[in-house]
Amino acid sequence: MMIRNVQKTDLTTLISMEKDVFGDRGLNAVTMRQQFDLFSEISFVAEKETEITGFVFCGVSIENRYGWILDLAVLKKFRRRGIATELLEKCIKTLGRFCKTKIILTVEPDNTTRVLYEGIGFKAVELDSHYFGENSPRLIMELNVEKNT
Repeated sequence: MMIRNVQKTDLTTLISMEKDVFGDRGLNAVTMRQQFDLFSEISFVAEKETEITGFVFCGVSIENRYGWILDLAVLKKFRRRGIATELLEKCIKTLGRFCKTKIILTVEPDNTTRVLYEGIGFKAVELDSHYFGENSPRLIMELNVEKNT
């Protein structure tokens, strides 16, 4: 397994993966392209031979006070092999060079991936019942950067 930076030529595959993994709840092509334009230097794909198996888009606040894990996806046939953990660890290490305080992510409250985030050290700090609008709850989780970089 190889972890490398996202490249422009990956976008078509990543957009397709996003739809496969998240369906209608996933990000659209415009948003994914904009994430690439803003954060490709700190976002990564996992690759096995020539197949992309997963990806993570990361971001930073303007003042570099905190980082974001914006999007994480692993193809179903490659899950439970440590790919998400490797992507997250690469993201955390990279964001730790830029961020002064914390890394933030959000997750659906009943998403089983929450256990993965907690295992890496993320703590739930808030439940926002209307994060993306009416009846779209998200659990906001944070990781203290000073302890993990």
